[in-house]
Amino acid sequence: MRRDIQSIQEGLQAALGFLEDASRRPLSAEESFDIQRTRGLVSGALKSLVLIEAEVLRSERMRRINVS
Repeated sequence: MRRDIQSIQEGLQAALGFLEDASRRPLSAEESFDIQRTRGLVSGALKSLVLIEAEVLRSERMRRINVS
């Protein structure tokens, strides 16, 4: 599960890098707005992923404690 989260995180970081590169090109107002909105969504997903990872780790610890 943690590898899956790490893969998602890497994909989101790559997408964020792509969007940052794209925003450096000359863009129309609509394209600029779309890129900024998408960057916000990707950033939000990255922040949420940290919380999800913490919950997964907590659940794994609880499962190990209950098995012992």
